[in-house]
Amino acid sequence: MRTAKKLLLATALTVALGGVNSAKATELEINATAQGRAAIELTEAAIMSFGTIDYLAANSGTVTLATNDAVAGGTGVTFDTTPLAPGAGEITVAGDGASDVDIACDATATMGDGAGNTLNIVGIEVIAGADNTIGVATGAANACVDSTTTSETMDLATDDTILVGASLDLTASPLDTDGVYATGTGGTTITLAVTYQ
Repeated sequence: MRTAKKLLLATALTVALGGVNSAKATELEINATAQGRAAIELTEAAIMSFGTIDYLAANSGTVTLATNDAVAGGTGVTFDTTPLAPGAGEITVAGDGASDVDIACDATATMGDGAGNTLNIVGIEVIAGADNTIGVATGAANACVDSTTTSETMDLATDDTILVGASLDLTASPLDTDGVYATGTGGTTITLAVTYQ
């Protein structure tokens, strides 16, 4: 009789434990999502140009190209629109047509004539959005600091143009040679970065 009871108890425990092991696991359906957004594309619509600068042997100071295309400043220099006219750089921004973006750019660059002579570009600045027709003197709040620091913002829903101005430091690198100076001929280019906020 005792043997039968022990056998019955062992069978009951086996059934109970087996029931625990066969319980159904709790399930959860996991969802996923993604959003497509047009990548930002930049196009250089106009090259930044300080125009034609006529210089005396002794020239110095700061020549400013504002974002409204006006050129002024410096000593021992005068400005002409031929053969090279002055004009701010113009960048067209394409994206999703709705978002705000941050704009940043290098603070300095150089132009060369291909023969070892250079001009120092300083005080690079940008204007965008509702302000993009204003000529701003260098040192304004939107002056470029470096290519990773935000200088200005714009709303792609209302505007798609960035204007770029800068100055020439003739005290550090005076004009003493005729010819065309450019960032691509012995100089350093200006890096501009536009990112979604």
